[in-house]
Amino acid sequence: VQLTHDGNSLEPACSADGKWVVYISQGPNAGIQALRMSIDGGTPTQLSDSVNGEVRPSPDGKYVGVIAWGVTPTSPQQLKVIPAGGGAAVHSFDLPAAVRTFRWAPGGKGFDYTLVRGGVGNVWEQPLAGGEARQVTHFNSEQIFDFDWSKDGKQLLISPGNVEQNVILISGFR
Repeated sequence: VQLTHDGNSLEPACSADGKWVVYISQGPNAGIQALRMSIDGGTPTQLSDSVNGEVRPSPDGKYVGVIAWGVTPTSPQQLKVIPAGGGAAVHSFDLPAAVRTFRWAPGGKGFDYTLVRGGVGNVWEQPLAGGEARQVTHFNSEQIFDFDWSKDGKQLLISPGNVEQNVILISGFR
């Protein structure tokens, strides 16, 4: 069943109970928004209008995590926790510039995100209670393109690899 019809819906993520989905929509007049919609369709609820990345429902379905633009054009992007029904953020954290993707940490007590430093990717955890993020993995090579936790939080699946970019001159044709 097609839920959206705007042609600009990205990054969908379903709630754990399978009753609703969050996604990003980039409309011509509305900018980039985080939206929530029932899997039965209908009118979406706007969760945030300052989206700069992924949106993810919490494991208990009470909140949605959103990567958002910083407060000013020069401030860091933020990871915000918004009530699943909409409203003001209940938590907000500045993110390092090199964050690629995030997931809720096992048990929903924080966020895990990938951070690339010196060309090497690792998973870091930001507790919802605040304080400094802590490094979860300790790899010394490759980047992390994606990751996710098993439902019981005991296993971490990681998609590692390297990015190679080259410049090639093609000549001798007419």
